[in-house]
Amino acid sequence: MESATIYANWLRERPQDFSLVVRTRTEAGMLVPAVSYLEALNARPRLTAEFVQQVFGTVDALHTPVMTIVVRKNSRRSYLNCGNHCACRIVA
Repeated sequence: MESATIYANWLRERPQDFSLVVRTRTEAGMLVPAVSYLEALNARPRLTAEFVQQVFGTVDALHTPVMTIVVRKNSRRSYLNCGNHCACRIVA
């Protein structure tokens, strides 16, 4: 949603400048009604507090996936290249 707000004009004027993945994710943000987004923002503090209490009340660490794409493995390191501005390294 935030990226859709920031890049809306560029998406309309220069969609070819975005990778398919970035364009698809950003365009999806344009489909969320503002009322729904604001309701979610208002619920965030309560939901975060409930989550922290329930989850971290019983564990010391939480490891979860954050990307829906497969990360290429190279030796003991994994690299993610978004194709635009970054290359993130994950040490196994």
